[in-house]
Amino acid sequence: MSNDQKLLKYAPIPIGKLQPDCPLPANIYLNIAGKYIQFKHAGDALSGDKYNYFLSKNLENIFIKADDLEAFSNWILNARQLAVDQIVAQAKLEKAQVVLAEKREKIKEKVYETFAKEELTSENVQIIKSQVEDFIGEVSGKKANQLALARLLKISDAIADHSINVANLSVFMGMVLGNSSPLVLENIYLGALLHDYGKIKIPTNVLENPQSAQYTSAIRLHPEKGVVIISQMENVNDHVKTIVLQHHEQFGGNGYPHGISGDDIYGLARIVNIANIFDNTLAANLRMAPNERVKKAIKILEYDRGKQFDPAMVGPIVIALKKSYKL
Repeated sequence: MSNDQKLLKYAPIPIGKLQPDCPLPANIYLNIAGKYIQFKHAGDALSGDKYNYFLSKNLENIFIKADDLEAFSNWILNARQLAVDQIVAQAKLEKAQVVLAEKREKIKEKVYETFAKEELTSENVQIIKSQVEDFIGEVSGKKANQLALARLLKISDAIADHSINVANLSVFMGMVLGNSSPLVLENIYLGALLHDYGKIKIPTNVLENPQSAQYTSAIRLHPEKGVVIISQMENVNDHVKTIVLQHHEQFGGNGYPHGISGDDIYGLARIVNIANIFDNTLAANLRMAPNERVKKAIKILEYDRGKQFDPAMVGPIVIALKKSYKL
């Protein structure tokens, strides 16, 4: 069979169009050395971990039989709407706020697409920046939307969902702390979206061995690795780069990669650090009831006040989180 015939038989589907943990409507295939190998059956689902694996391998597309293209396209639309509906229900959004969930899903698709590429490009970064500006326009100066941001989360193992969660939380926390300039909020959002870019390309076999020295080294170096890549983009400013570099620094000086402390850590990076740990705590406690997960995450913030987190930031953020979640 010629390559042209194979292309007629199989159709590419961008990885960003799929939803983690959502049953597939048809068999999916991987193109390995020119051969189409069945990877999942209809009814199976891709886990968040498998998404992360694909991103680490720069897998931009999966493939389906061309005969399944119409059904698969309809499934993509339905799965996207289901994801929006789930977020709307979970976040208890008002009718006028549904647009927040819709925009979140559009940004997530672009984040998946961007993270899956072998190289970060200025073109993709610019598209994400435009989406971020649009999203910030929906929340800036709108109190009800600001409170909803803390709940606009989808808890999964997929790194793109985590990135979006941290971005939403970071903007929420930033506004709580008095940051009202759309430009500042856009910097927070973009920095949070890209905060784990350096982690995405760590080989899966390294991530699967957290007790190894190789894992420790890779994790401690991922902020610097991310900044090296992001710094090649002319349309990413120094504020965003610093957020990416310092998002694991701790107020007490025990963080990485440089072990700086206190006010030496960029203020917006301190915010993203709090949002990052908050979302990680939610994801680590999925068996708990939703409100109990939030209470657990809040306790972590309070416990590490002054150690990992800026104590001046924790107080107002905790009050705002409790208000948003009605605790």
